[in-house]
Amino acid sequence: MPSAKKTPARRVSPDPEKRRLQIVQAAAELIIESGSLQLTHRKIAAQAQVPLGSTTQYFATLDDIRSAAMQYLADKIDGDIAEFQKALESHGPSAVIFADMYLPQLRDRQTVRAETAFICAAVTNKDLRVHALRWFEGLVEALEPHIGRDNATAVGIFADGVTVHAALNDAPIDRDLLIGTLNALMHR
Repeated sequence: MPSAKKTPARRVSPDPEKRRLQIVQAAAELIIESGSLQLTHRKIAAQAQVPLGSTTQYFATLDDIRSAAMQYLADKIDGDIAEFQKALESHGPSAVIFADMYLPQLRDRQTVRAETAFICAAVTNKDLRVHALRWFEGLVEALEPHIGRDNATAVGIFADGVTVHAALNDAPIDRDLLIGTLNALMHR
């Protein structure tokens, strides 16, 4: 019986948007792990499990990948702000609600590292500053109608400090201390 000829497998091109997202997510993970200045095309490709050439096929420069990754992380922060705004609409400016929403993020090492990466990246890269300030500005904007601009700003500054504290200590602030301080800042 004659053997059937094998047709060579046709290479299926990856969906460009999916491949681009893979690269962005990998870069975001690397930023969280080691900071934005440690990115290389090789590290990103390895993290994304894509060919090295894909990083330059989808992005003109390493800075473009870095910016896209920071935007990706910033968009996640926007989602957190939207959830906080919903809670404010439902419960008003409650230190307990704020603390109970914020503590899971402070316990999540990846989230804390991402937010700290924003802060650190913005110190040396002014182009990334807009992303680093996203949480602070969103939080102040959400709180201002409820507690005034000055109090909302104080809460935002405190939240940034609490995030850095959690990153440095590998643990979030005590819940009771968080609630007490938020109460004091919200109603001063």
